[in-house]
Amino acid sequence: LVNDDRYAGTGGEIATVSTNVSSPVILLHEAGHTFAGLADEYEDEAIAESFPLDLLPLLPNVDNTSDYTKIKWAHFLERNCYCPQVGAFEGGYYRAFGIFRPEQTSVMRDINILRFNAPSREAIVQTINATMGVPFDLDKFLKDDKKNLPTGSERSAIKLPPLKHDFIDMKKRTLQLHQLRQQPVRLQ
Repeated sequence: LVNDDRYAGTGGEIATVSTNVSSPVILLHEAGHTFAGLADEYEDEAIAESFPLDLLPLLPNVDNTSDYTKIKWAHFLERNCYCPQVGAFEGGYYRAFGIFRPEQTSVMRDINILRFNAPSREAIVQTINATMGVPFDLDKFLKDDKKNLPTGSERSAIKLPPLKHDFIDMKKRTLQLHQLRQQPVRLQ
């Protein structure tokens, strides 16, 4: 927490927010970066080149294909309860074209939406399980996740602008999270 009331936040190894009145909502977004290695899902062509496409395979909530059989979240598309909410929506990872996100919107696209999309929720649970040394069970996740499907009440009461330039060494943090998911920590 930074003792400054400007509207600001950043992800990376440590999620950081200011004392701004909007910071609880901003923290939700920034924790998505820090804890689960989620990408921003909004467009900002001015900074897109600063975020390399070689990280794309490690980012669970963006992809460079809209092919429903190849997209990272294809396993959600096979289930009726996730359709038509989950799909391939163009625009994300700061690019307006050629990058796809799983849902029309989420807290990673618009911090006025107080929910993560399905693949982001999955990445969060995978990170929790890996940290605890518990294997991830997709069927259990899907069963438990049904209660997280959108209800239409996800909007906050205030309209906040998109966050800009909010990564601190996100490449390093994304690689750390990928390693964690590959080799879960065993608690003793």
